[in-house]
Amino acid sequence: MKFPDSESILRFVGAGKRLHVSTDCILKGIIEKAWNHKPSDRPTFKELGTELEAIYKKTSDKSKSDSHNKNHSESTKTNTKSKDISSSEIKLTTNTTTNTVEDQGESIEASASSQMVDNN
Repeated sequence: MKFPDSESILRFVGAGKRLHVSTDCILKGIIEKAWNHKPSDRPTFKELGTELEAIYKKTSDKSKSDSHNKNHSESTKTNTKSKDISSSEIKLTTNTTTNTVEDQGESIEASASSQMVDNN
């Protein structure tokens, strides 16, 4: 839905209407809580931070698991084709993947903490 001007947005939201959020959106619950018509029923930044952290952990755990499974299956495939890969090369691949995930986590955590304000 396109809005021609800011007044139409105010009328739309003021009438209690909200845009549709896809059911498969991982942030759907947070978005809908933040859009609550009554400001006192909206989550605080602290509550949002807690919810976002839980989502991050859930997705990063899944990512680590997927990455581990992918690395395991790739090394298995490689080892069946060629026995020339050493265990140190496999360890290096695993460490690189782990560091990438940790770096992303630190970046997201730093970004989130710099943007959060405790209202209490």
